[in-house]
Amino acid sequence: MAARLALRLRSQLVHTGASTSLRSSISASAARSPALIFTPLYEIPNVQLDASSITASRLLSTARRGPTRPKQVDIGARARQLQNRRLWTYALTFSCIAGFIVIVLNQFQDQLVFYVTPTDAMEKYAANPSKNKFRLGGLVLEGSVAQPASSPEMEFVITDLITDILVRY
Repeated sequence: MAARLALRLRSQLVHTGASTSLRSSISASAARSPALIFTPLYEIPNVQLDASSITASRLLSTARRGPTRPKQVDIGARARQLQNRRLWTYALTFSCIAGFIVIVLNQFQDQLVFYVTPTDAMEKYAANPSKNKFRLGGLVLEGSVAQPASSPEMEFVITDLITDILVRY
């Protein structure tokens, strides 16, 4: 703390332009006495008590300054900063939700179609024969519904008026 106080004293003396004789006498006595800060002014040798030394002695006192005024806060700037942060939060949230929806829709692209027409079913079967389960939608031909006696399955023909498919269910 003493070193900080000494540096403060030195900077104040340099800043106010105290006389060079005072500076030289204080620095000379500082070399002799390490506890210059705690030494009363009347004991410092070679100090002249004129107008400039009174100013210097005022600076040498350890009295604290009065309370300073707090820095004024720009309320408008703070409000704009909060509004900007809120806007970026909404934008980031919206983009995350939109990205999640896009990923989910791309994963379930084949399952989103509720029914496949017989023409589309033939095209999908030609492209991928291993995929043989899908929801087929169309018209059941009249008189095509039959249940063989030897099997629990039913047979019928579905059409979309372009392609007919025999279904065993």
